[in-house]
Amino acid sequence: MIYVMQIHTDKTAYVALFLERWLLREGESVYAPTYEKEMTIRGEKRLVTKRLFPGYMFIQSGAVIDFYTRLKEVKMEGFLLTLTKLLGAEGEFIPLSDEEEKEFLSLTGEEHKAGMSYGIIADGRLQITSGPLAGREGDIVRIDRHKRTAILSMPFMGRRVKVRLGLEVAEKS
Repeated sequence: MIYVMQIHTDKTAYVALFLERWLLREGESVYAPTYEKEMTIRGEKRLVTKRLFPGYMFIQSGAVIDFYTRLKEVKMEGFLLTLTKLLGAEGEFIPLSDEEEKEFLSLTGEEHKAGMSYGIIADGRLQITSGPLAGREGDIVRIDRHKRTAILSMPFMGRRVKVRLGLEVAEKS
């Protein structure tokens, strides 16, 4: 099951390294999903990687109570003191629902990285030709052709959130 941990945004790499090195056991993993977007830097197009959910990390674990106990012990010793918080409600940790997990994995794949999407605007309608946004045109809230991004509405922790993904619109007719 996939659980969500809230962290300080600028400490993602530190928390991931610490958890991988000292806290995770066999069969558990931690990751911060990313997306690719194209940017023009000094006249040259480059693919840049950005965080899909800034301030959140995902924990894959079959024994979340055991993981939380280990995390709590480490926090009491002063490591990761205020950096992390496992999300839940009423004293229970809530994993992503099957629908949320399916949507999340269809966007990012097993590498937890959403690639660039490509599309066109024909007769005022957006058509995605390739990439993780293909077939999700109805969930796209807004596109920014200048920044080469699309804002997608998707389910996350029992509500709908907006996430930014890379989108290159090749032509408009």
